[in-house]
Amino acid sequence: MIPSQAWPDVNVEILVILDLTTSALSLIGSLVMCCFCLRVPSPKTTSVKFILALAVADFFYSLSNILSNFLINGSQDLTLCWIQGSIRHSSFILSVFFSACIARVSYLSALPDQQSRLSNYFVIAVSIGILSFLILPTIRYFFYIYISSTF
Repeated sequence: MIPSQAWPDVNVEILVILDLTTSALSLIGSLVMCCFCLRVPSPKTTSVKFILALAVADFFYSLSNILSNFLINGSQDLTLCWIQGSIRHSSFILSVFFSACIARVSYLSALPDQQSRLSNYFVIAVSIGILSFLILPTIRYFFYIYISSTF
């Protein structure tokens, strides 16, 4: 939620509506990309697999962005805030990571004799992405618990 004290001259409700609208459009776009990637006939190329992974990461980012508008300022329950923030942070990192992977695959596919290594590259990259999506929020949450219990 956008605090109204930050911008006293701006109508905050309009900003919230714009944020919800763009997040919903991004969510729909991510779902459409997933549907199109899944409709590609089997054997899917490595680029299509990375585009699907990017669409899933963007889906989670849009979902967390929509959730952020329903958080209440000054709420005593920080669990939802931590879950939303962790999903947003992880999915943003994954979006950048999978975009870099798409660029790397595009470069490797132009080189001769690199096609056989692309499937191994996909498995390694997605494994790193899934582990970061699961491990980063956990580390962040336990760090928060440790800091709050120490002070």
